[in-house]
Amino acid sequence: MGNRATITTAPFSEDSACIYVHWNGGRESIEAFCAAAKELGYHSPGSDGTYALARLTGLICTFFGLERDTSVALGTVRDMISAGDDNGCFVLGGDWEIVERRDCEGVIIDDSDYEAPAPDRPCVKMAEYLVAQVRRAAAAAEQD
Repeated sequence: MGNRATITTAPFSEDSACIYVHWNGGRESIEAFCAAAKELGYHSPGSDGTYALARLTGLICTFFGLERDTSVALGTVRDMISAGDDNGCFVLGGDWEIVERRDCEGVIIDDSDYEAPAPDRPCVKMAEYLVAQVRRAAAAAEQD
């Protein structure tokens, strides 16, 4: 069991690079990861998709803790997406926005009824936690 998803950048292609997450693959978690990346000033998926995915992978691993197996993998959409993905494939674009979501067959999932989470939701706190963790690590590295 997990809460799986894949994450790629627009335009969607089965040959595109993607991140597979076994845990925290729900939309609110993906949005929290993206919000943290945006707050930290990482290159956006709209400007440099491959670099954005690399930085996002590091951020997700930071959330899970670098000292343990994070159940995060890299590959192509074709290799990573499976019928068992609970949340499908999130396609990122622009300045860290989810521009679409697709199922394991590549069919667009209608998310038009989705409402963004309120500020007190755990995913918002998750983004704040990630930003603080990265900034603490950067400050510690500067002192070394």
